[in-house]
Amino acid sequence: MGSPLQGILDRSFHHELLVHGIVAQITIPSDPNGAVTPGLLSTLFVHRGVDGTKITNIFPSPQYPTYEIHFPIIAPSIFTADNGTRISLYVGAISVNFNMLTNTGSVEKVAVFDGSKELDSFSNLGWTGNHPNENLKLPTIKAFSHGLDIVLTLATPIGAYSGFEFRSVGITLVKSTWIVVEPDPPVLVR
Repeated sequence: MGSPLQGILDRSFHHELLVHGIVAQITIPSDPNGAVTPGLLSTLFVHRGVDGTKITNIFPSPQYPTYEIHFPIIAPSIFTADNGTRISLYVGAISVNFNMLTNTGSVEKVAVFDGSKELDSFSNLGWTGNHPNENLKLPTIKAFSHGLDIVLTLATPIGAYSGFEFRSVGITLVKSTWIVVEPDPPVLVR
C-alpha cells in the first residue's frame, strides 16, 4: 500500500506569466441563435501591433451594454522534478496592463477562468485612464487543470463610444510541493 501524498504550500515561489496584448479576443454580442447583432461589426475597429491590441469604436446598445475581452494563458498545472517530486502550481494573482484611448468607457470586471469554470473575479472596478501595472491578488490561491482565460468586461455609456489598448495580462503562479507522508507504525494491542 502506497503512502498518502500531502501538499505543502510554498509561498516563497512566485512566477509571473505574462501574455502580450496581441492575443486579445473580443466577444461580439449575439442573439440566442448565435447571430451577431446587426451593425456591431461595421463599427468595431481592432488593430493588432507591437504595442498590443487596440479596440476602438465600441458602441454599446441597450441590450448589450458591455463587451468581454479574453486573454488565453498557457500555463502548466503540475511539474515533475528529476527526482520524481510533483510540484502543483496555483493561480495567486492577476495582472493587467492597459490604457483607455477615449474619455468614456471603463474596465468593470476582471475574472480568471479554468476552462469554463470561473475561479475568481474582481467586480465594480470602474478603471479608466492608464493602468500600466494593475495587480489583483486572489483572496485564496486557486488550483487549475484546464486552459486559463483572463476576461476583462468593458462598459461604455449608452450613446457614447470607447477605445482601449491592451498591452498585456498575466497570472502569478505559486507552488505546492507534494511530499510522501509515512503513516505511523501500527500499534499492537493485547
